[in-house]
Amino acid sequence: MYSHTGTHIDAPAHLIKGSKTLDQFPIEHFYGNALLLNLSNIKNKTIGIEELEPHEDAIKQVDFLLLFTGWSQYWGTETYFSDYPVLSLKAADWLSRFRLSGLGFDTISADEAHAKDFQIHKVFLRNDTIIIENLANLEKVPRKQFSFACFPLNFEDADGSPVRAVAVVDGITK
Repeated sequence: MYSHTGTHIDAPAHLIKGSKTLDQFPIEHFYGNALLLNLSNIKNKTIGIEELEPHEDAIKQVDFLLLFTGWSQYWGTETYFSDYPVLSLKAADWLSRFRLSGLGFDTISADEAHAKDFQIHKVFLRNDTIIIENLANLEKVPRKQFSFACFPLNFEDADGSPVRAVAVVDGITK
């Protein structure tokens, strides 16, 4: 098993030399209030500011933003690994001002498959916003806002870790 297997977290040290590893975050950084945005109906593969701005007030109130694009339906196929929806750089910059603890995706990466410089990753990781990738079953979460947990394995100097991402809705784990 690798640190970036299945549903996993990317720490800043994953791409930014000398930055935080997962063990350098307090445990509270991996738990908090979340907002789930259903973006599965957007026609474009690039998620722009226009899809996010209507939710600005709600984003200000949460620790985690999870983006449901519907892409997890392709898990286990070759389709999953390319041409998945990603944030535009402008949308990433706009989101980075909210100081989120984490940003989650139901795709293999926050950046396009052919990315070489991983600009989207770096926008968030520079702010100590962890990235949760390969989220699954987001369509089963019955509410837009809930408590969310994504605790990493307790390894020293980890730049990433598999996680069991959990939504807690009205005291029930999903």
